[in-house]
Amino acid sequence: MTQEFNEIVGCKTKCNLIRTEFKFSDKHRRWVHVLVGQQYTELCNSGRSIILKSYRCRISLLRIYFFAILMSRVLIVGAGLTGSVCACLLRREMPNKVSIVVWDKARGAGGRMSTSRSPSDPNCTADLGAQYITATPYYAKTHRSFYDELLAHGILKPLVAPVEGMLMKEEGLRNFVTPRGSSSIVKHYLRESGAEVCFDHHITHIYQKGASWEVQRKGGEAEHFDAVVLTMPTPQLLQLQGDVPSLIEGGPRQKLESVSYSSRYALGLFYSAGVRIDVPWAAKYIADNPCVRFISVDDKKRNVESSTSGPSLVVHTSVAFGAEHLEAAEKDVGCLVLAELKKVLPGLPEPVSVKVQKWRYSQVRAELNGGTPSGTGSRVAQGGAVGATLPLPRTLHRSFARRSLTTA
Repeated sequence: MTQEFNEIVGCKTKCNLIRTEFKFSDKHRRWVHVLVGQQYTELCNSGRSIILKSYRCRISLLRIYFFAILMSRVLIVGAGLTGSVCACLLRREMPNKVSIVVWDKARGAGGRMSTSRSPSDPNCTADLGAQYITATPYYAKTHRSFYDELLAHGILKPLVAPVEGMLMKEEGLRNFVTPRGSSSIVKHYLRESGAEVCFDHHITHIYQKGASWEVQRKGGEAEHFDAVVLTMPTPQLLQLQGDVPSLIEGGPRQKLESVSYSSRYALGLFYSAGVRIDVPWAAKYIADNPCVRFISVDDKKRNVESSTSGPSLVVHTSVAFGAEHLEAAEKDVGCLVLAELKKVLPGLPEPVSVKVQKWRYSQVRAELNGGTPSGTGSRVAQGGAVGATLPLPRTLHRSFARRSLTTA
């Protein structure tokens, strides 16, 4: 039995197992205390104790949980595109060395790649964030594996539907749509990561506790992690309390405060089966309306029109309208946008339901170093589509090695 235990811990010297004590959290069922011989490893202070009398039972439980205890626990904050790709690549780079947890304050995955459903028909969906993915020649080459993977799984398909008013600012641009909605990209990478994904988890404080991090959230118990990766918009990062303000004090804070975003609203209009939206295009950029900037017949744009489900229409407002009405009630904003939409499309049928989405942080207007977003990557078209297939931040591997806090 001593040999069996040595095989578990990878120890070449003999180890006399005197007694084993486990503590675990009732909620998470995660073993957090181990006492082996005279060596005590403390991972958490919460939970209750169980003294195991059976030696065979101790060895069996150690075999199951010892490797989980040795694995570093990483928290990724944000279940959007950056967070999901980060989790997936971390899993692929370190398949047996890390336990990945993803928290998001929303009720579902996607972030600005969110897909909404009609309350009366779950098959009637609308992308209120990213409208399509534009790959520049640079990213099409450097991130070819990402695109090949998503195309092979049917998550991405080339955009073939007509889009009026689209400006091609660079030669060789390729546009893609998501037949199952833009959130399907995020969900794919989360599945691939094998991460424990938790929604309605809104973090408020982060404290440095020796070599680990204590993370607190609204309405929940604090948890400990070996590394924390923050992928939320920069203004939300600056709102975090605990040790975060002191960690970014000085130059880092000034650089983070220089980042700015544009704001806009998006409306999703859902229709019943059999309704037709009779326009010659699948999407259109609007240049002569102070409110409406982009319209998409979403199922037509994604080439998923169905006789059993109704169509959906997406409207993105202009940045100027978004800024002017940023703090207004969403119901009032919805009425204003619908009134302007009827001027653009006078014969539009009445929808069954309407969803109003405020994008306070829609697109980056000024980057970290004070510049404007470059055109080297997968980018957003001028109508407010957001999202790009991002590589794992280089800082993650370095920070993970030294048990650090990093932003993606």
